[in-house]
Amino acid sequence: MKHDVPLGHSIPAHYTHGWCSHCPGRSIAEEAAAWQLREQERLHRQKTEAATRAGEDRPLMDLIDSGLWWLINRTTFHPRGLALALRVDETGGQILGWQLIPADDGEPFAYSAEVDRDGFQRAEATMRAALQGGSGDDA
Repeated sequence: MKHDVPLGHSIPAHYTHGWCSHCPGRSIAEEAAAWQLREQERLHRQKTEAATRAGEDRPLMDLIDSGLWWLINRTTFHPRGLALALRVDETGGQILGWQLIPADDGEPFAYSAEVDRDGFQRAEATMRAALQGGSGDDA
């Protein structure tokens, strides 16, 4: 993919995100957040792939990080006007329970485009890792 990077702009940011903090309407904080999110996604993929290769059970909280909770809600519950809510402890480290919550107006729930994109990418990475090494064999 060819990127035309304006003089004085960040070449790595343009190659990675398609923009940088020097672009109109963008800020340093926004670029820093984009880099942070990219790194978090890379570490998540790495952790997911390692756990999948090792055939390890994963904690329930990984449903959120893996994108599978997003996928379950997006494809099963939200179109029916429901949301699968997870009750998490104060530290955010353990799922304590769950419930199905109906939408106030009975209409389907919808995520923002950014949340949909992030959830889809995480779910795809999780499923891809499982398909590539789900048996735990190093084949």
